[in-house]
Amino acid sequence: MIKSELVIVRDKNNNPNIMRRYEKCLHREVDPSVEGDAVHPMFIIRGKEVDAIYLPEYLSCMIDGIPYSLPMQPPATMMDFDSVVECHRRKGDGWHCMTAVEWQFIADLIRLRESAGAEMLRGNTYFGCSHVMPMEHGINKSENSAITLTGSGPESWFLYDNKEGIADFVGNVWKRIAGIRLVNGRYQYIKDNDAAAPDCDLSMDSKEWLDVLIDGKPLKVSVEDGEITILATNEETGKEYGGDEWQNVGIDIDPIPDFVKALGIIPARHEGNREYFYADAEESECVPFRGGSSYGTSDGGSSALGLNDLRSVVGGGIGFFSAYYKVES
Repeated sequence: MIKSELVIVRDKNNNPNIMRRYEKCLHREVDPSVEGDAVHPMFIIRGKEVDAIYLPEYLSCMIDGIPYSLPMQPPATMMDFDSVVECHRRKGDGWHCMTAVEWQFIADLIRLRESAGAEMLRGNTYFGCSHVMPMEHGINKSENSAITLTGSGPESWFLYDNKEGIADFVGNVWKRIAGIRLVNGRYQYIKDNDAAAPDCDLSMDSKEWLDVLIDGKPLKVSVEDGEITILATNEETGKEYGGDEWQNVGIDIDPIPDFVKALGIIPARHEGNREYFYADAEESECVPFRGGSSYGTSDGGSSALGLNDLRSVVGGGIGFFSAYYKVES
């Protein structure tokens, strides 16, 4: 059983953030396809296991240059990737932009709940409303904005009932995450949850980036003539831009290694998955966005993934989540 509790976490300036503390658990507890008793990689940072990770209840807002997880605030936007990394380091040790394995941890919890009969997680995917249930709406941050205030939507926009658990995971703004990227069509990652560490080098030229290797071959996305395929190969692959529903993306990997599952590169549910995957296999580096936005309708969802923009890109529809762990002195 996954143990969690709602808590207030104060940053180095003693300012509050509303977070959810998730206790250390096994990988198979959130993804039943994983065998064995390995600790979930979200709880492994710099080779050591941490007792808990604190994940946000709300999209980050910005106050005096510092990000906060607070309700009924306009989500922070118009920040490039490096600025998002830096603002968390100003907040204090342990604070970081949500990482790929943290995102997938929540995505796996969503899948577990839905497989047990829970209602589908929705969000602001159509200018303040859910495109699936148009009667569901949040509070728009201004008269002319499609974006809603953090946590202002109905229960179906939260992970748990009674408006608890992470809000706006689906839609509202695309969410930046740290720890994976696409380099000339080749997937790279930062091992375990090291992307959360205060000393992790997330720069473009960092030596911490590793190729995702399967049986010694680099994992790549090939985009050619509108066809998208994910495969492990030493051969040259298509170097174009493309986007399509996950159900139309060719996945030539079987079985999928557990560490790749944890990164969320490939969704657990492929067949019938209408959420979108975007990739630019020609760019020298593309950093990820996840979850969809307020204007994307059916392209959003917990497995929606954009690997088609540079780290320098800013936009009014791109935000982020803040996470935390207690750093041992």
